[in-house]
Amino acid sequence: PRRKGVLGHDADMVLLSNPDGELVAASSYGRGGNGGTFRVRADALPPYLSYADLEREAVVISNPTSRAVDLTGFSLNDAGARNRYAFPDGAAIEPHADVILFCAPGKLSLEEQERAKANGILFWMTAKGKPRTKEVLNNTGEVLTLRSPEGDAVAALAVGRDQAAEIKIAEDGWMDGVAKDPEGLDGHEHPDPSLNLDPDPNPKPKP
Repeated sequence: PRRKGVLGHDADMVLLSNPDGELVAASSYGRGGNGGTFRVRADALPPYLSYADLEREAVVISNPTSRAVDLTGFSLNDAGARNRYAFPDGAAIEPHADVILFCAPGKLSLEEQERAKANGILFWMTAKGKPRTKEVLNNTGEVLTLRSPEGDAVAALAVGRDQAAEIKIAEDGWMDGVAKDPEGLDGHEHPDPSLNLDPDPNPKPKP
């Protein structure tokens, strides 16, 4: 174990880099731990669930980074994992953008479906390849979880009847907020994301 001190007693800064040597986070502090700052680069954050309209069966997945995010292999499940949506190959979110998923697109008219597809909205499909008609979201409240291709929870969104939302990303604590209609559903405003996720109720075996 190293015996020589690393951190300065008066002030110091600690930097965190990824395997490619790129800076992803920095923390600085003054004497006695005062005057500290903490910054995380947005590119270090995963995609997250920023909004859900329970009545309209719509979920918004947001990309807070300056790089496009490939959603191939990602999945979305509701509370208790009763329903699971697998993002299709090639699904992606552009930098600092959103993608909308309609959970019951079969309830839309053919004209509405075509208009939604033209706007890049994703459809939850049945096993037979048809737009799902049965509703997924519980109008009295719902908890949605976004999972990586490995089955790990990377984000979660809890939405109440009044559309009050709690967002989670990675591992820390809940943040309370009120989700606003995103662009493409009537305007756009995201609550700040925070952290701490529940384990996968149906974990995949590790190789």
